[in-house]
Amino acid sequence: MLAKAFEKELENWKLIGNGIGIRWENLDEDLSVKGFIKTAAINEMPEHLQAPPGQ
Repeated sequence: MLAKAFEKELENWKLIGNGIGIRWENLDEDLSVKGFIKTAAINEMPEHLQAPPGQ
């Protein structure tokens, strides 16, 4: 849902659960901060696992 949202819709968010999640009320979407961190780490992992150039 967030991938297809307009920028203006994404700007309308609030922290929930004492800061453990983010809520987009107009999109009816909730995500945990832990999930954001995990996804970012997974997306960067392949770059770090590749052999350095010349090896």
